[in-house]
Amino acid sequence: MGYTTVAGIGVLGMGASAISDLNGVLHQNAVAVDGYKERLNAGSLPVGKTLFRSEDDLIRSFIIEQLMSAGSVSVEECLSQAELPKDSTLYQAVFNDARIRMEPYVSEGFARWPNESELEITELGSFFMRHVASCFDIYLLKKVANEGPRFSQSI
Repeated sequence: MGYTTVAGIGVLGMGASAISDLNGVLHQNAVAVDGYKERLNAGSLPVGKTLFRSEDDLIRSFIIEQLMSAGSVSVEECLSQAELPKDSTLYQAVFNDARIRMEPYVSEGFARWPNESELEITELGSFFMRHVASCFDIYLLKKVANEGPRFSQSI
């Protein structure tokens, strides 16, 4: 899935295996090209899987997207998003949850916490942005803990 610096109301994925994000619901098109074509030829949407995101998913997704597109994120930015809850304690809990995993990146100078409610990726850290942002991806953390690394890895 890609990132953009322009805010929108959704992302529409085109093609086999593409992922759409519409109103906080993720839709992945059929992975196999044949299945994708069959659904289209039958006049159906080619969606293979649908995932309804939880409140925590929406919060973490926004934080990751902000880090990947803007290089920083704050609780205040989260609170300004219309589709996100307005309880700052939810965001602070997510930041605190990631703080321990962030420590190696902070100590190496890849990221910094200007205050308790704001995270910035440094110029040096921009090369490792994906690693820094992954500290907020609870699903990736669970997979690694249970199964070991499964997705593509950056060096």
